[in-house]
Amino acid sequence: MYEFPEAFTAQALMLWVMEGFFLFDIVLNFFKQELDESGNSKYEPLEEVAYKYFSNKFSIDVLAFLPIGWLMAVAIDSRLKFFWVLKAIRIGQMNYYLRDRMLIPVINSYIEMK
Repeated sequence: MYEFPEAFTAQALMLWVMEGFFLFDIVLNFFKQELDESGNSKYEPLEEVAYKYFSNKFSIDVLAFLPIGWLMAVAIDSRLKFFWVLKAIRIGQMNYYLRDRMLIPVINSYIEMK
């Protein structure tokens, strides 16, 4: 129960697609500018933006991205699969992206393009 899904199933495909999105998010965060009070970009140098991300949230994102639970269960002992709980960090990340102020502008811009 609650094990890594079998290869080439719908669950495994969904898992890999989600992992791909989070890997893309890690890469994108190295370039993502902060916004000021009026909603405009601060136009910081990319080195500064990347350093801020690397020094703050990068380690948490990488920790959540790595399959530590699977590695512990396979390499050491199957009782260590509880390390999958580290993936729960993603719940907070998904909540951030699914909030109205993040999702609604994307949907509106897509509708306006059509």
